[in-house]
Amino acid sequence: MKSLIRHMLMALTVICVGFTSSANGADILISLILPKANSHTKSISAMAGALTRHGHNVTILTASNVGTKGFKGNTYNTALQYKFIPSAEMDETQERVRNGAFENSPLNNVINMKKIFQLLRQACRYLFEDSATLALLKESHFDILIGDVFDGCDAVLSSYLEIPHIAVTTSMRYPFFHEHLYGIPAPSSYVPLGVFSLSDKMTFLERVVSFMEHNLVIPLAGWSHLGAMDEMKNRYGIAPGRSVQELIGDAELWLCVTNFAFDFPHPIAPNWVAIGNIADVPAKPLDEEYEDFVEGSREHGFIIFSLGNNHSIMPSHMTEIFARVFSELPQRVIWRYTGPRPRFLGNNTKLVEWMPQNDLLGHQKARLMVYHGGLTGIFEAINHGVPMVVMPLLGDQEANAVKVKAKGMGRLLPKDSITYETVKEAITDVLENPRYSENIRKSSRIYRDMQSDPDDVAVYWVEHILKFGGSHLRSRALELNFIQLHSIDVLAFIVGIVLVVVFLLFSCCKRCVSRCLKTKKSKME
Repeated sequence: MKSLIRHMLMALTVICVGFTSSANGADILISLILPKANSHTKSISAMAGALTRHGHNVTILTASNVGTKGFKGNTYNTALQYKFIPSAEMDETQERVRNGAFENSPLNNVINMKKIFQLLRQACRYLFEDSATLALLKESHFDILIGDVFDGCDAVLSSYLEIPHIAVTTSMRYPFFHEHLYGIPAPSSYVPLGVFSLSDKMTFLERVVSFMEHNLVIPLAGWSHLGAMDEMKNRYGIAPGRSVQELIGDAELWLCVTNFAFDFPHPIAPNWVAIGNIADVPAKPLDEEYEDFVEGSREHGFIIFSLGNNHSIMPSHMTEIFARVFSELPQRVIWRYTGPRPRFLGNNTKLVEWMPQNDLLGHQKARLMVYHGGLTGIFEAINHGVPMVVMPLLGDQEANAVKVKAKGMGRLLPKDSITYETVKEAITDVLENPRYSENIRKSSRIYRDMQSDPDDVAVYWVEHILKFGGSHLRSRALELNFIQLHSIDVLAFIVGIVLVVVFLLFSCCKRCVSRCLKTKKSKME
């Protein structure tokens, strides 16, 4: 009975919004199918809000255990949730990932990532088993789907609904959505895909690693996950004869939340658009509690220390090391931490369960951010010109930390080398060496120097695709097989012609020489 009422209310909401939507606005479905996506929601919500403010009718699709968490109420017209049933396995996997973030075990990292993508495929199955929600989505006749293309489920949904889709990456790229999948050149010699800790300036051995990343590691991972997604897609009779990889590559446009003040230069195509950090907001004045604390730091300023939502508790030995280092600094420290009070905690350090990170970074006395390397916080630090010490824990954080180091905006602090000496040296170096502040201030100026606001860029390109589609922007690379794409057949043809010409010349020369010798011999007789 409750399920029936729920679906009736959902249907009524869709109908009501259909009557009240703008006459000129498009009906847009924005999908965030991930069952837990705190770091993704902020950018997707900002994009939904920009489209809503421009008169479009935006429906967001999320998992029922997430709901509208992270979405502001004025950023969408309708919210739909597919039925997702959290399991003990999901809680166990999340706990394993959380606990393993501070370990230096590549095998555990691989196992954890495999389990995460198994859960994502399970979430996708839940979506396609929710017949009532699928029926509502079909009946709504959306003009386009905008999806956070993390695992490919949104591309399958787009095919099921028979509507075009736009891919959004809230990081530079995802494990299963990258240049090769989209037909954009990405030479392994200077375009790291982010699996390994590589910059765009590589030694010979690093280029070997990058080559393996492009041609072995990423394809193998894609074969494992996307192969399983193919089985699920076929079970529901969606796009028979086509692979999920092909469906993902059908995206009309790739909207990438990045900025070249941070990203490495690399080849792009017309249907790849860097929109910047669409979630940027101005820093607000601090409340009295924080303002009094930071103003008390006088000319020394203060340090922000945060490891994100999921890692506010560290192993005890790390906790004590950071507490001891902070206690010896002249700066004050605001530390997002929820564990037991450290023994070496100094009077200059304030422990908080949550902090207004962007507002703190925007304060004139902010001197340094010690951080885990999530992209949103790095963009905030660049925007406000605050140098960083980055201790990456998992996911894309390692690649982000490498970019911070390569751009001279801060230091990389490997989690497997945390000692009192390494922490003290990294923090002191960034605080006292002016080159870090100079580099990040320059990056901040580049970051802010944009032709258009990210909101306007995203809206323009979505509306452009709504008007004209994206075929005129697409490279033909995906229509060619490996041999055609790399002109192997052309080279073989040219080499063949050269060999035939050489053979003919050799044969002619040989025959001429032979005749000349015969003529000479006959004259001598």
